[in-house]
Amino acid sequence: MDFRDPARTRYAYRLPELDERWIDTGTRGEADFSNMTPGRFTLEFAAADPDGLWNREGASLEIRVIPP
Repeated sequence: MDFRDPARTRYAYRLPELDERWIDTGTRGEADFSNMTPGRFTLEFAAADPDGLWNREGASLEIRVIPP
């Protein structure tokens, strides 16, 4: 991964428990969620360098949504 030009780095994320598809956020390194039910989720995210080479190993974060 080449971070010398962060404005051209692309990002994607997914929550496999809800949807197997990757959501490409372009150069916006943010993930948005709404209407999530209580439970445990794994947020997976990846980035691509300016040449379009994706790191699909990426990283993950365990999330727990508790009832209100």
